[in-house]
Amino acid sequence: MVCSFPSIAAVTLQSRTKLTSWASRYPNYTGDIAFWCGIATVAVGTLWPVTAHASLGLPGGPLGRAAVAGLSFVSPAFVYVILTKVSGIPLSEKKYDKKYGHREDYRAWKENTPRLVPRV
Repeated sequence: MVCSFPSIAAVTLQSRTKLTSWASRYPNYTGDIAFWCGIATVAVGTLWPVTAHASLGLPGGPLGRAAVAGLSFVSPAFVYVILTKVSGIPLSEKKYDKKYGHREDYRAWKENTPRLVPRV
């Protein structure tokens, strides 16, 4: 009886050429940043009415709405900076370069796969 399942090597090669050719190297960080941008968007919508501005001690009108939007997006900006400049990607890149930097397939994958934002 012949097994119809592909070999592990074939699955690995197929996933490397199809799935990860357009995905980012750090999809979990992309998801974290998108999550916090979504939370900030909901916060802006919740705090948009003038009554919310008054309760926060902000002026009404366009200035208050701009302040609410700015304050809501402080957290996603902070997460982006931390993950891309301080702890997330730089530490991971350093660790993986040290561990797999000698491999040709790793270098090709790193060169051809976007760092954070997937190709669409």
